[in-house]
Amino acid sequence: MKKKFVVAAVVIVVVMGLFWAVFLGMILFYHNEKSTDDIHYYRAISGETEGEKSLRLLGEAYDVPCDIDLPKMDELMPYTSYRFDHTVVAYSMFSSYSYSLIVNYEAQNYAEKKAWLMNTYPTWEASIPGENGFLEAEFTLDGFSFRLIDDGYCPKSMMFVGTCDARQEIAIIYFYDIDLDYISPSMQEFLSQDTGWKNVIH
Repeated sequence: MKKKFVVAAVVIVVVMGLFWAVFLGMILFYHNEKSTDDIHYYRAISGETEGEKSLRLLGEAYDVPCDIDLPKMDELMPYTSYRFDHTVVAYSMFSSYSYSLIVNYEAQNYAEKKAWLMNTYPTWEASIPGENGFLEAEFTLDGFSFRLIDDGYCPKSMMFVGTCDARQEIAIIYFYDIDLDYISPSMQEFLSQDTGWKNVIH
C-alpha cells in the first residue's frame, strides 16, 4: 500500500512538473503578431483625426502614447501614392506597436517635402543604447537614408524619417514599446524584424 502511495505521489509530481514547464514555456515564448494597412490608424496617432490609436487585433484595445508630432497625411500632400502598415506584436507579457508609412512623390514635391522634414524634425543627438554599445542615429536600409528623430524617450518611443532619392519616396516609422531598453542587434535589423517595415517595403 505504501509503495503504491509513493508511486502515485511521484506520478503526480512529474505530471505537475510537466504542466508548469509547458505553462511557463507558453508564457516565455508566446508570440502573436497582427497588422493592418488601414490608414485610419496613422491619421489617429498623428492627431489628424480623433479615435483609437491602435487596433483591437489581439483581443483588446491598446492606448499607444505618442508624444511626437508625427507629420499628418494632409501635411505630406501632394503625394502620388502611399503604403501603410500598423503592426501589433504581443510576446510573453509585453507588447510593441509600429506604424510604417511610405509616401511617393513627383520630383518637385519630393524635394520640397524632404527639405521640410529636415527642417521640422531634428536628428537624435544623444547616445542610442544598443546590445553591444551605442548605435548611430543615421543609417541606410532598403535604399532609404534614415535618421532617428529627437523625442527624448528613445528607445521606448522612436520616430524614424527616411528618404529615397532614387524612387522619390519618404518613409515615416513610429515605434513604441514601454519595455524596450536597448536596440538589438542593429538599427537595420531592428526595423526589418521588429516593426511593420517589412510589410510596406516589399
